[in-house]
Amino acid sequence: MEIKTEVCQEYHVDQIIESMHPGNITELIALFGSASKDALMKSVSLSDEIYAVTADGNTAAIFGFRELSKLTKRAYPWLICSSLINEYGIIFLKHFNKIMKCLQNRFNALECIIYSKNTEVIKMLEWVGFKILEEVYPGIDPSAKFYKMVWVRSDRDVR
Repeated sequence: MEIKTEVCQEYHVDQIIESMHPGNITELIALFGSASKDALMKSVSLSDEIYAVTADGNTAAIFGFRELSKLTKRAYPWLICSSLINEYGIIFLKHFNKIMKCLQNRFNALECIIYSKNTEVIKMLEWVGFKILEEVYPGIDPSAKFYKMVWVRSDRDVR
């Protein structure tokens, strides 16, 4: 089994759309009213860098980030997973941890919003040091609760 990270291409996005994780489907619908390729491309188009995580050549996840401030080295990462992450379990989690450590070495602060019902991703983010800061309601569905989650470098973090 080979898991690797590469620059995201359009075919990666097409593969994710075909096998998107149910938690990401509900999150996209709450944010944009749809889990279509167009909805996903809104996140892609706002990103400075976009990558795909592949497992044996199949797209398991795509992620990216937008740098919010070069001065403070703050970024806004996002992640969309396919149902493959369930098959790869701990192997995917270890790869996710490496990816997050790279971002944490590159930036002083990371912040994102996560749909409150997407509990798997919330747990993954807490595992790599994110904390829930507040509830927010940013989506097309005004009743859909999201959490603003943040990770901030502490004096103990080593680059």
